[in-house]
Amino acid sequence: MVERDGVEAIAVSFLHAYRNPAHERRAAEIIRKLYPNLPLTLSSAVAPEIREYERTSTACANAYVQPLMRRYLSRLETRLTEIGFSGRLYVMLSGGGIAAVQEAKDFPIRMIIGPAAGAMAASFLARLAGLDRASRSTWAARRRRCAWSRTVRPITSSISRPDACAASSRARPAAEVSVVDMIEIGAGGGSIARVEPSSGLMKVGPRSAGAKPGPVCYGLGGTEPTVTDADLVLGRLNPDYFLGGEMQLDLAGVRRAFGTASRAS
Repeated sequence: MVERDGVEAIAVSFLHAYRNPAHERRAAEIIRKLYPNLPLTLSSAVAPEIREYERTSTACANAYVQPLMRRYLSRLETRLTEIGFSGRLYVMLSGGGIAAVQEAKDFPIRMIIGPAAGAMAASFLARLAGLDRASRSTWAARRRRCAWSRTVRPITSSISRPDACAASSRARPAAEVSVVDMIEIGAGGGSIARVEPSSGLMKVGPRSAGAKPGPVCYGLGGTEPTVTDADLVLGRLNPDYFLGGEMQLDLAGVRRAFGTASRAS
């Protein structure tokens, strides 16, 4: 498969490897002898848990992103060295801990959910301030089924849990990975607004302009009005001082877009 199909990574998962990983390790020896530089994931290493579906899914997801993460982290290390960084680089994990770069290259699945660092920092600062509950804007750490935590200590879970998967708007494979339990809350700035023809009511989302092309006012090719564009027209954003003055917003273009959208409706 490596020579014929150009396979970039391999995942190995045997039925009872959570109990006895010897056969997976032997398979790894054979593969590494043939392809020493090929990214390789063993299910018994990445998720040594019972339930072969979740363990195999975790191993496959890890193998899938390994080549990309290896290249990215290697470039990051090289660039840091070039600019004179002499410290030690660590990577934030979804479970709230940190890992050395090599571990991150071997197990990128452990970074599957992003801003755990924010929840951990909010928890730490809240405890220093003597608070008994806290949340963080955009991403809010949750306590089981409560929107607000009775304790400022974030809890961890596995994203293989059905309720943890359902909490996210993005589809994810079942995976045995420790994560800080969070609910994702979008600000909606890129959500596209429209008037529904059947009812005449204003609707916002679920379609989004995303980062590219983004809102019309960014001038990056967006043509459909978004929440950010509406904020600009309403005077909530300063077109001459966006991002601290680093970006000029196209107010005239937004007004044209709203006029076009109004006529189309």
